[in-house]
Amino acid sequence: MDNLVQFLRARFYEDTRLAVSARDPWFGYEPDQHVERVREADALHIARHSPKRILAEVDAKRALLTEYEERAATSSPDLVDLGRLQGLEKAIRALTAPYAGHPDYRSEWRP
Repeated sequence: MDNLVQFLRARFYEDTRLAVSARDPWFGYEPDQHVERVREADALHIARHSPKRILAEVDAKRALLTEYEERAATSSPDLVDLGRLQGLEKAIRALTAPYAGHPDYRSEWRP
């Protein structure tokens, strides 16, 4: 699981870097032969996934990773902790799904 955690932390770093760089002032172009208007549904989708939201999602995912690492570091977990750890492991594996196309993704991480 260490490699999986490292993989996710690297992807979250990339997501953060892109979201932060997207915070620069917006600009636009008038539609012409090379630029098309964006459909309203596309515009709403883009607006909903703003850099601010992406950063909040990355923070939440990092919190799950940290919780998993803390639980996994327990030298002798009781049954309750073991159950929590197994649940967190399932959640961590689910977080890999959006990155399945990444060249460093491993099929054994599949949820």
